[in-house]
Amino acid sequence: RVSANVHNAQSRHDWSMPAAVEAADAEAILRRCISCFTHRHLKHDRERQQAALREAAIAVPFLRPRLCGQMAELLRLGRGIARSDSSDGNKGMCALLSAVASPPASLFTGADTRHSAEAAIHAFAASVAAATRCGVSQVEEAAHAALGKLMAEARRHDHRADPPPRLPTPALVTALESEAVVARLVEVLACGFLQRKEFACDQLVALCRGSPAACQAALDSGASTAVLANLRAAGGESNASRDTASNPESKTAPGQLAMGSHRLLFGCVELMSILMCWAPDCREALASGGNGSLLPSLLPLLRLVMQAADSVEGRRLKNGLLLLLTQLSSAPSGPAALAHDGHLLRLLMGSLLATLTPHLVGPSTLGSGGALRLCRCGGGGNF
Repeated sequence: RVSANVHNAQSRHDWSMPAAVEAADAEAILRRCISCFTHRHLKHDRERQQAALREAAIAVPFLRPRLCGQMAELLRLGRGIARSDSSDGNKGMCALLSAVASPPASLFTGADTRHSAEAAIHAFAASVAAATRCGVSQVEEAAHAALGKLMAEARRHDHRADPPPRLPTPALVTALESEAVVARLVEVLACGFLQRKEFACDQLVALCRGSPAACQAALDSGASTAVLANLRAAGGESNASRDTASNPESKTAPGQLAMGSHRLLFGCVELMSILMCWAPDCREALASGGNGSLLPSLLPLLRLVMQAADSVEGRRLKNGLLLLLTQLSSAPSGPAALAHDGHLLRLLMGSLLATLTPHLVGPSTLGSGGALRLCRCGGGGNF
């Protein structure tokens, strides 16, 4: 049954938002909004479609798991009409993304465990994540904000680490850890702007820290390659800035990180550390030689961090790099790889270990096997 308010608006072709909507009308609203994109007489009417997206936002407070599939379809259709040359043409999609950032509590209760409902919720989460890579900056910003709020709310309702008896894990929590969502975050980390990279890295760290499924999805999506690219870019750009630091017009001082973000670099280091903890195969691949090795990326970054002015951010980055080296040394080929690089050994012994912050890096951080394992030049054994 459609309420009289919505029915009258439809009969007048008045696509402004009704003042009040009953929960039973949410499905009717979504169905009608989708028809604006699929009906043969309306599929080219961009003004009507923008109004339909804005109207669909009023159905979000009444969203139920079974309706998430329709909302996902509407988000997909909205991405299709997003335009980079028209800010007014994206207001409808931005309004809808802003609304889905605050879904009703029913999506976090885990009460509806039917397979069809879980599939709809997964499609909904994937559609929000896909909007972060739609190619339209205005829509991407709204999608990043929506995804960040959804993930923050999902973490509040994640009871997997609670002592038993624990509440069931809501489907939306697992949906946000799916490969469809994680892959989009990895794409942003690989080729997004600096602020978006920081956001994507923070979210990946939060997802992977307590979820083996998210770690595996991140590895399958190329997270280690994206992290390596960021670390290499930091070392390479910083070396270039140090070489041109004698130019009085240069704004980058010697020893300053050219990428300008300790937050991104520390996030990349932390993410790589988490991935190596969950995946020993990844640790061995990064420790061994070749283009995928982590050591050539760490060397210029370590040298730069050693030369940088002392700060809280710098100390956190130093300690994070030490933890990465500790994990690399625990791989079968790690000690030999570390001992083979004389520059790295000199940095470690001459600078890094002399400037450690004991209260930040200690047994609790490095774990019981936290000693650096380095092969002696003359045979076996560890330092």
